[in-house]
Amino acid sequence: MAVTGVVVPIGQARQRRDPYNLDADFERQVVTLVCCRPRFLGRLRSALDPECFNLPASKLAVQACLAVARDLGHGPDSALVVIQRLRRWMGEGKVTQADIQDVADVFDAAEDAGLLAEDEVLGELTPLLRRRAEREAVETAVKAFQKRGDLGDAFDQMERARRIGTNDSSVGTIVGPESFGQLERLRQVQRLPTGILELDDVLAGGVMRGTESMFLGGPGDGKSMGLMQVACNAARMGFHVGIATLELPEPIQLARCKANLTGFCIDDILDAPDDPQFHKALADVQAVPGFGRIVVKEFSPLATTVEDLRDWVKDAEADWGFPMDVLVVDYADKLTVRSGLRKDDNGYTIGRLVYESLRVFASETSRWVWTASQATRGEGGKKQKKLDLGDTSDSMHKVRVADLVISLNARDDGTQMVFYVAKNRLGSSRKTVGPLPVEWERARIAPLNEYEAPAAPVKPTSEEAF
Repeated sequence: MAVTGVVVPIGQARQRRDPYNLDADFERQVVTLVCCRPRFLGRLRSALDPECFNLPASKLAVQACLAVARDLGHGPDSALVVIQRLRRWMGEGKVTQADIQDVADVFDAAEDAGLLAEDEVLGELTPLLRRRAEREAVETAVKAFQKRGDLGDAFDQMERARRIGTNDSSVGTIVGPESFGQLERLRQVQRLPTGILELDDVLAGGVMRGTESMFLGGPGDGKSMGLMQVACNAARMGFHVGIATLELPEPIQLARCKANLTGFCIDDILDAPDDPQFHKALADVQAVPGFGRIVVKEFSPLATTVEDLRDWVKDAEADWGFPMDVLVVDYADKLTVRSGLRKDDNGYTIGRLVYESLRVFASETSRWVWTASQATRGEGGKKQKKLDLGDTSDSMHKVRVADLVISLNARDDGTQMVFYVAKNRLGSSRKTVGPLPVEWERARIAPLNEYEAPAAPVKPTSEEAF
């Protein structure tokens, strides 16, 4: 096949590399998995080069797949999406119908042979990609050494090489318009409101840039809801937000995000995700001038490190072309560390290292980092009147490190919330706010007066459905 045009100028942007020299049948398997299994692509994406495949159709398929991934934040979940992207390119005069047919033949051949297990393919492909990445790291180190330069880039490359095949490096599922110009005024904003007016008053308008803030609460007290409130309010202000979820599945977090933004109930969105009313409501919110971008990605609990989150943020920003202003981690108690521990260290020390790393990340990059931590409920499980710093589970280091700690105290009837600013390194603390009404069904800690919640869609009867 002769590709009629350079669709994505990868061959021009990079120095041409040696081919992978994969068996033709195995290459078809790899390309098909890349184009229809988002997590498979995510584990290889940082090292995958379309120009290194042997078959011209494979190169074109992977180029189209990566273009889709840049738009969505993650790879396509069907090869049909790749074919559709190629058809779009055909309309632009970049490829021909024959090119598209050759790509379809690659997918058909792999499907006819039966797709191999992802782990088996990764077991063969990962060592090859890692070796190439390690070689590039060594070359970078040699050049830096000869010029008496900094070896930091080489060390970073070597670390990324080590992670090829193990971590999903996809950005996540993007909630919001595909692109939005970043307004310069936002770069000058130093305080980020939570969107809860009474709480923001106590915080002198919001949380200072470059700090680590956390909600402290017991099970069911609204930690995830509070974080979603902060994330969605930041997007309404035009900031770009990343939500790393380690406790709740990605679809649940997406439903909560859409509920907060649109005012529809979470259950209604989960029950009928294709309802056009939901789509229109979300589109209307996104169409507001200056609305930011939100991306949600699920990470493995107790296996993900702050370094993994740093890499994700870096990849997301490279894809977007603008900064991730706010990082929300739901929640940091589910993170771990892989270095700096001694044999006798336990969760107490891990908590300190995790929270210190998050705070350093916030400070170094001048972004807002929000997370949450589990609280105890006193002796015998009795619910106290108000959670304080001493009620933190596992490690007191967590609240000692954080710049801002706000405890969530849900009333017994579940209709109201009391906030307690237990610690505020940069402002007033030991302040109580509320009680304020909550809207659990819409993932809102406090109702947003400026957004009137619409009525739930009317589900059609059996006759109306036809």
